[in-house]
Formats: sequence, C-alpha cells, structure tokens
Amino acid sequence: SAFISAFDKFVKRYDIEINYKQTKYITKNDLKQCDILLSNRPFSPASVKIAIAAKKMGRLYFVHYDDDLYNLSKEYFVLKKRFECIKNCLLMADAVLASNPILAKIYATDTPTGRYVLINMPVDENEIVERLGSNGDPVKIVYAAGKDHAILFEQYIKPVVSQLFTEFGDKISLTFIGVHPDMSDFGEKVKIKYISIMPFAKYRKHMEKQNYDIGLAPLHDDPFSNKKYFNKFFEYSMAGVFGIYSDCLPYTLIVENRKNGLVVQNTPESWLKAIRTAVRDAELRDRCIKNAQNQLRTEFSTETITKKWGEELPEFFWYNA
Repeated sequence: SAFISAFDKFVKRYDIEINYKQTKYITKNDLKQCDILLSNRPFSPASVKIAIAAKKMGRLYFVHYDDDLYNLSKEYFVLKKRFECIKNCLLMADAVLASNPILAKIYATDTPTGRYVLINMPVDENEIVERLGSNGDPVKIVYAAGKDHAILFEQYIKPVVSQLFTEFGDKISLTFIGVHPDMSDFGEKVKIKYISIMPFAKYRKHMEKQNYDIGLAPLHDDPFSNKKYFNKFFEYSMAGVFGIYSDCLPYTLIVENRKNGLVVQNTPESWLKAIRTAVRDAELRDRCIKNAQNQLRTEFSTETITKKWGEELPEFFWYNA
C-alpha cells in the first residue's frame, strides 16, 4: 500500500529495524522480537487476537487506517464481525495513525489514550515529472480511478461530454484508466480510450510518459469520501497533470482554486465550465502544475515528512518492551 511504501522511507531514514508480515503469518515469536506492533487497516478476528497478545506482552500497539471502514454500510463486509473487530482494535490502540484529520480524530476517541498522529505521504523529488508544456492538439484529458468510481463520472461529467466534444471536436481526447463508464451511446462521436487497471508502479510510469494535460478527480461529498486522503492530487501533480477536483473534503485540504488546481461544484454545469476553462487556458494549467509541484518538493519532501513522523512517533527511537 501507499502507507507501507511511505513508512519504509521513514524507517530507512532513521535505521529502525522493521519486520513486515501479513497478518495471517504473524506468530508469537514475531511479537516477542518486537517492541512496537503497527497494524495497517486491522479489521479481522486475527487482528484482534494479535493485538490482545501484543498488549499482554507489553508491546505498544499502533493502528493505521486510510478509510472509514468502521462506518461503511453493513452490506460492505460479508463478515459482519469486521465492524466489531475494528472497534476492538481501536479500544486497545495506543495511537491512531491516519492521513485525514477528520478520520484520525474520530477514531482516536475510541482509544484509551485519545491520541492520533497525522501521517502525510512523502514524495521523492526524483519521481516528479517536469511539465513539458502542451503538445498542441489534442488536449489530453484523463480520468484514472477504480472501477467502482464509474458512477462519479456518469453522474457529474458524462452529461456534458457531448457538449465538450461539440465545442472542441478533435482538439480534445478522453482517456479512462482503470475505470470504464458506459459511453456506448456516444458511438464514434467522441475520441475515447480505455486502459485497464495496472500495478501502481506501472501506472506511475504510464502517467510519466503520456504527458496528459488535464486530470479529472470527481468525488462524492459524503461522510465516507470526506475521510479519504487526497492521493489523486499527488498522482496528477507528480506526473505534471493539471487537476480538476470536486469542491469537497479531502481535496479542499490541499487544493487552492486556480493556484494548484481547480475545485468545482458537483454539478454537470460546473464540471463543463471547469473543463472548458482548463482546455482553453494553457497558461493556467502550467502555472498551477508548477505551483503544485513546488508544493510537493517543499511541504511533502521525503526529508520534511519523515522528520515530522519522527517528531510525532518518538517511541520508535526509545521504547523498549
């Protein structure tokens, strides 16, 4: 996961010994050899058993969540016990690690300590792609998302696709990565390309090479989505892509309108206006991309973020079980 990759940069910076293991393979001997147990998204009966054993052995127990799993619809999990498992893990946790401040604060209220640590993701400057400028026609628009996010495009953007291609014709193209909204009713009228979901490393390489101009990031304004992280801002900005984001949390935590991207109300009319503006204004795109990438280099550099982690998680340097 993105968190594991980021955490690995932290432990390497400070030469902290760490043993990564899938939950199902953790043994009592593993717990004996550690001082701190950090569990990523614990929500299974096995996670609870391991946490109980770790606490009995005097180990610190930290949990990390990047989604509000506890408040998902009860139909989401086949095993209904998972909600109880999340609650039990929180009740034993010495601290909650999360990237979203709303999620962190809520989950921390169920812990004995009430402690939470905000975890931002570090960015390797070498992975930031310098903007090469527009290649001219067509302006390349991309929507990269999971397959279950098709409904977002269909609800907010699909109603204005015909209008966009009527206005701009062959001067724009539309690419979907990992998501496949139903565009069959457009036939050959619009220039659309579908690319299957791919491993994250391959996806990042693809984004580096394709030189997309505009990236779409619609998101529902609801309690679950509001507690997510703004990963899409990282993905688009690192690849030199100008992002258009829904005007809601978590994007409003990071995106400043017309400074490092565009924020837009979730109506087809607003999305039409924003995409139209982005297609026409190459200077705006380039300026926002430059600002976003400078922000990544300063606020989210590996050195800055891992130093912050060290300040927030001092136990990793001194705690001895």
